[in-house]
Amino acid sequence: AEVKADQAEAESKANEWYLKEVQWSMTGHPADKTPIRIITQEINGSCSLIALCDAGNALILKGDIEILPPTRTSVSYDYLSSLVATFLLTNRESSSLAAALSALPSTRSGLAVDPLFTRIDGFKPRVRSKHDDGTGELALFRLAGVPLLHGWVVDPSAPEFSVMSKIGDYDSAVEVIAAGDELTGGQLVGDYADVSLEALNNPQWTAQQRSVVEDAIAAQKFLKASSHQLTYHGLFGVSSALRPNELAVLFRNSHLSVIYKRPALDGGEDALYTLVTDSSLRNEPAVVWETMWDIEGALDFVDGDFHPSSTLGGDWAGHTAIHDDRSEHEDGFYDRE
Repeated sequence: AEVKADQAEAESKANEWYLKEVQWSMTGHPADKTPIRIITQEINGSCSLIALCDAGNALILKGDIEILPPTRTSVSYDYLSSLVATFLLTNRESSSLAAALSALPSTRSGLAVDPLFTRIDGFKPRVRSKHDDGTGELALFRLAGVPLLHGWVVDPSAPEFSVMSKIGDYDSAVEVIAAGDELTGGQLVGDYADVSLEALNNPQWTAQQRSVVEDAIAAQKFLKASSHQLTYHGLFGVSSALRPNELAVLFRNSHLSVIYKRPALDGGEDALYTLVTDSSLRNEPAVVWETMWDIEGALDFVDGDFHPSSTLGGDWAGHTAIHDDRSEHEDGFYDRE
């Protein structure tokens, strides 16, 4: 009984997320900014893949939902899912509404989608069970009015374009690589940086087998070159697809992030930013967004006015973090470098 009680308590804590107050202006003008509260997540925690958090944050930023009462410091999964469900039922009429609502419970374990390499808005649903075709989670974002995008897109000018557009998606690419690895006796998986078809050529291969190996090599090269699950072609596509002041959710590195295209109010260019939701930074009021200009993850923090900022603790965030009775957060420092 004690073990079950401990497990129930641990599950309850894992499904409860801290809130953080930030300054936000939906118009993009600093004069219009107001304080709102966003949902934070443990960067490596159990909720790092939960679509509901990011859909919820996007709806909060859009002003579609509000977390009440103002004194609330955290939200549970049940509270947030009820809030999102109420919004959908009240504001949306669609044949896919039932699918979106039925998908809410599955968001506990992550978003079951597979990005397509030729479209920034292309996702292939992963079927969880015979009773779930995987389309409900995509409908959740669509009905919430929040674009779900990714930047893992092959450049049409790249040598691998014809192969990757034929393969289509990540899961299929893995299958092609596995088939090629089997034909080459295990010479593809691993250190494949300098592998070429000529070096692996087997005169006993049929034309079809040779084509499989050739496709596997091309897929390996593309996946290695885009190991951050983002290409410059994809980043440009995401930026071009969003209008100034538009919010979206970005799928990258098996993680979801709210992104925002800030208009050029000061004579500069429109720019993309990612909402900072790491719970170890929840007591860092000047850390609200991070720049999104590099595919390798280089970033700079900015505040609610999009001015450069840093953590109060210098290079180590969490110096001023709130301490409470949840021990897993007490030493939650995050090294920016």
